[in-house]
Amino acid sequence: CRYFGFNLHSLFYQGTVEFRYHAGTISHQKIMRWVELLKAILLYVRFRCNQEEIMQLIEQPTILSKIKYLKKLLKLDEASVTYLVNRYIRFHKEYVRDNLR
Repeated sequence: CRYFGFNLHSLFYQGTVEFRYHAGTISHQKIMRWVELLKAILLYVRFRCNQEEIMQLIEQPTILSKIKYLKKLLKLDEASVTYLVNRYIRFHKEYVRDNLR
């Protein structure tokens, strides 16, 4: 997840969770999905943070497997998962064929 919009990797090295900015939008759906994702991350880090689980997330071999693991880890709903996959596709079109398996 280090290059995916938020960085849980830094939790081990700096004791921080890094959020990268979302693109500007007036879409309430995009805003709400992003806020829900950030809220899920913050709740996980605050109350259930487990270093072994985060290492398993980092070690997932593909973006799709990382998203599936995040779904379980953060208890994300299907709409949030779909949002993450669509964002990845939109901004990484050249890598989709290799990483979304």
